[in-house]
Amino acid sequence: MVFCFYGGEIWKEGKTYQIKWKSVGVKRVCITVGIGGKEKGLITGDCNIDAKEGEITWTIPKGFVSDLGISRADNVKILIFDPDNPSVQDFSDGFFTITK
Repeated sequence: MVFCFYGGEIWKEGKTYQIKWKSVGVKRVCITVGIGGKEKGLITGDCNIDAKEGEITWTIPKGFVSDLGISRADNVKILIFDPDNPSVQDFSDGFFTITK
């Protein structure tokens, strides 16, 4: 699986962004987000995303970082993995930032 996301970006709560990937031999994917190495959960609500789609849009919920008592998180990564074989996975290449 190849995750097309480089890191270094600054995203804002309430805004919508595209997450893209390429995969071979994978039927569906799960997409999670973590801050500081702690998983914040699935960003799509389930693990039933057709891997062939190769992209989804994600609207970052308001309060995603500000409800943690901070105005920004600079250590955010996205993980995409195959729920049928979780060892098939890829992280965003670098950390990115989510701001209030």
